[in-house]
Amino acid sequence: YAGKDVTVAGEVTRRYDLPLGLLNAAAYQISDGSSQIWVLSRAGAPAVGDKVGLKGTVREDGSIGKMALGSFIEEHDRRVR
Repeated sequence: YAGKDVTVAGEVTRRYDLPLGLLNAAAYQISDGSSQIWVLSRAGAPAVGDKVGLKGTVREDGSIGKMALGSFIEEHDRRVR
């Protein structure tokens, strides 16, 4: 799926606000009950427990500092339900 645009939905289970003064940059993990994936956002992160739907592009082998994300979604649009 790397490089593909996807639409996914799930519940936010974790969030990580990026350091170093990166304006509104954040990462959050969503789960649909069967799997989970990290999402990188330039619009901040929703709260843990929020249900979201989003569109984005799948990227491979991301990391935040020393934390490996594996495949992740680069967010383009988000809706909180």
